[in-house]
Amino acid sequence: LLTNCYKHAFTNQANGIIDISFTETNSECTLSVKDNGGGLPINYSKKQSLGITVIEALSEQLEGTFSFTNNNGTCFELKFKY
Repeated sequence: LLTNCYKHAFTNQANGIIDISFTETNSECTLSVKDNGGGLPINYSKKQSLGITVIEALSEQLEGTFSFTNNNGTCFELKFKY
């Protein structure tokens, strides 16, 4: 996730912020990676992204969920129980 943010989020701007958080609530962990970059392209397809495919496979191994939103940058969240 960090590599993808670094490579793709800030292509049209000189500076950017990547915010990483890890929280635990009621036996559920959430890893969140947010950036303030340009966001995902309008024609973005999860099926064409090797990085997203790998992250989804890893989240399945953890019996977790992976999601992302595209609003003032991109926010990726991985949730799993422990």
